[in-house]
Amino acid sequence: MVAFDCETTGLDVAEDRIVEIAMVEYPDTVLVNTRFKPDVPMSPGATKATGITDADLTDFHPFAAWAETIQKALDGALLLGYGSRRFDTLILDAELRRAGQPGIDLDGVQEIDLYRVWTACEPHTLTGALARFLEIDHSGSAHGALPDVKHLFDLAHALSVAFGVDRHRMVELSKPDDEVDRSGRLKLNEDGVVVFAVTKHAGSPVTDHVGLIHWMLERDFPADTKACLRGILQEMQQEQMAR
Repeated sequence: MVAFDCETTGLDVAEDRIVEIAMVEYPDTVLVNTRFKPDVPMSPGATKATGITDADLTDFHPFAAWAETIQKALDGALLLGYGSRRFDTLILDAELRRAGQPGIDLDGVQEIDLYRVWTACEPHTLTGALARFLEIDHSGSAHGALPDVKHLFDLAHALSVAFGVDRHRMVELSKPDDEVDRSGRLKLNEDGVVVFAVTKHAGSPVTDHVGLIHWMLERDFPADTKACLRGILQEMQQEQMAR
């Protein structure tokens, strides 16, 4: 079993690069622990999350210099990661292939993603929360609105005590950091730019698609999505007038 974790220039598995990787074979044999000099810059969001700057990487070799070693460490291994299935494994595969290696057999590799294991074993449902924090077995009964809602005040108190958060912090935690609209059509990227979260333009700045903005404003999208799009259009118009 090989546990691994990657630090990267950003969150795009196709465009971003790995800047640091650690690989440990069970129980404690360090196979790889190094940084790389990438061919794309660190994004502000990545630097904020990792503390790694472009200047920190100038004296390291590129990923390609380590690709063969990493490939050999992965071959035939059971992989262990956290949140790795949707990110670390994908970006590592892309880097290996870019460096001329076979990469990872994404269909056949044996992988344990502990994040997915945790969320699968402890579903974040109301029933699960009541069982964990209030020791209430809610699994065998039909769920009506009133029986459910009567437990919410007790559950809020239990969460507050368990995690040391007051109601104001709960309000903050209830809104995702990258949220722009509640329905998730739009989001903030690592640089704080509003981008599309869905459709073929996912990840692309909204300001690059004025025609799509107008199309969405004429369709039956949620009110807060439209309000955001109108605000973006207004800002673009004001910038043009100021030039």
